[in-house]
Amino acid sequence: MLRPGSWSRPAGGSPVRVNTGVPGSRPRFVVERAALFKRVIDVAIVGDTLPVDVLGRDWMQAALTAPAAAERIAASAAVSRQIMERTGALFAVAQQAAAVEPLIAEAWQQGREQSRYANAVFWTRMADDGLLDPGVDLGWLIDTSSILAAAETYLLITRMLGWNLDAYQEWLATTGIRCAARAGGGTESDAAPPPG
Repeated sequence: MLRPGSWSRPAGGSPVRVNTGVPGSRPRFVVERAALFKRVIDVAIVGDTLPVDVLGRDWMQAALTAPAAAERIAASAAVSRQIMERTGALFAVAQQAAAVEPLIAEAWQQGREQSRYANAVFWTRMADDGLLDPGVDLGWLIDTSSILAAAETYLLITRMLGWNLDAYQEWLATTGIRCAARAGGGTESDAAPPPG
């Protein structure tokens, strides 16, 4: 338990004077739980405290550079799985906290926007690299995959269907291949994953 005027060290930060609410204490700063929780989620998403975003991570590069569409889609599904493995439980708390905590609500919305941006980069690069049908509806593909890969979708799948991470990853890969084929007017066999 913290005493008046005691110090606390938030994760990765400097000591912060804590306001305990006791008369006579004179705090300099107050540790904000919502800000600390947001930082925990940010670190969990990327897996460490290095100042490198998801798109700059080594584990994301296969999804952006693999030579075949199916390989990129499978790699993207693996990225989503690894993020949800680290953050799924935190996202469940954040989803509930967003209803009453403005900072968490703002961060939750920023997360949606960043996820959509990552999907836009992924599919646009696939199109630019000639791995999608030239007639693909890129906007539809980005919107659809952004919903499929959203934290809310993962939470719904685990609650409604009881899926584990393996089932989630396989579903994302299969659905991504089907969406890419349909968005371009092809069939899913046009973008079938490599055997094995």
